[in-house]
Amino acid sequence: MPELPDLEVLKVFLNQNFAGEKIVGVELKGESFLKTKFFPPEVFKNSTLERINRRGKLLIFEADNGFKLVFHPMLRGWVKEDAGEIFTFKFEGGKVLGIYEVEPVKLLQLYIVKKPENLRVLKSLGPEPIDSGFTADYLKNVAEGFKGTVKKLITTQKIVAGIGNAYADEILWDARINPFRKVSQLKSEDFENLVSSTKNVLKEAIEAISRASRGNIPPFEFREHMKIHRKEGQPCPRCGTPIEVKFEKERGTWWCPTCQKE
Repeated sequence: MPELPDLEVLKVFLNQNFAGEKIVGVELKGESFLKTKFFPPEVFKNSTLERINRRGKLLIFEADNGFKLVFHPMLRGWVKEDAGEIFTFKFEGGKVLGIYEVEPVKLLQLYIVKKPENLRVLKSLGPEPIDSGFTADYLKNVAEGFKGTVKKLITTQKIVAGIGNAYADEILWDARINPFRKVSQLKSEDFENLVSSTKNVLKEAIEAISRASRGNIPPFEFREHMKIHRKEGQPCPRCGTPIEVKFEKERGTWWCPTCQKE
């Protein structure tokens, strides 16, 4: 699943290459992916794509006529500079931008709205972890009474937006916190380390994905910069202990049993 760093780099690329372009045509092939029925895709025709914003793991395409296309990639959604199998923007001058699924899991979601802030998928989101509002005090306050693990805490979108399974592993390794530790066991310094590592890991990931993109659409789920995620059996970059993995409901958690002791 694309996470915050992937979509942040994609947002920058799209603004640099498509913001300000006049939309002369749209095409929706995957009607089942459109979750709103109030407005047809044709509302974007003859408007100008003003900007592309990101919120959590979603992108918002904003046209100058007030309509917005909200794109939730879910597990395998992405974009390409060609016609998309699900949705396509056609621009004056010949540019094309398509939305598609890298693998046909049929989970991608699209919404055409005027007020995206009213969508449940957006209004329930917590703060952006790379913004100043995401602090140790905030995280400590919202963690009170939380029954799950620390990994569950930072991947709960209503608590913090944009972090998924992969970057949670990287953040917790960087913070030296065991992913299976109960939130009730965290100390004040753990929250400080967790917030600091979150910001550092995401910032470094954005920079790494930007470099790998070389001015193009970023690769789907670029993960070559990661330290431990999907590296089971390989030596921990910090202490050399083999990285371990545990699967729960087909979702893996990777961690170092030495650096991240309970």
